Amino acid sequence: QFEKQPNVSECNYKNATTKNLPCIVVGDLHGSFKDLYYIIDKYGIPGKNCRFVFNGDFVDRGPKQIEVLLTLLYCSLMYPSRVYLNRGNHEDLSINLSRHFDPNFKKDIDSKYGKYSTTIFNESQRLFR
Repeated sequence: QFEKQPNVSECNYKNATTKNLPCIVVGDLHGSFKDLYYIIDKYGIPGKNCRFVFNGDFVDRGPKQIEVLLTLLYCSLMYPSRVYLNRGNHEDLSINLSRHFDPNFKKDIDSKYGKYSTTIFNESQRLFR
């Protein structure tokens, strides 16, 4: 699904199927599921009642980085014409391995997935590219 999407996506505000839905723009979750939960609690599941544009920096330092990413991916798959995910600079290999963020994305995945962590990390990097 994601491999078929263009590098740049257009969120057309006047789309016939979504023209009456409000559009919520979100940026810089940085792995904070608490912040994402607040947004979901306030507006509902992204895509169900509102269009959402997530402007990157989904991961890099928070305690629930992979959970934030997986939730956003799920919403995007469920409502592809209503949920837009724009990659941020923190969805980059150098940031995901950076010692400046603790835990960085790699460390977060390693702590949760053990022997599967390398595969999960590599696939997430492929997704980000």
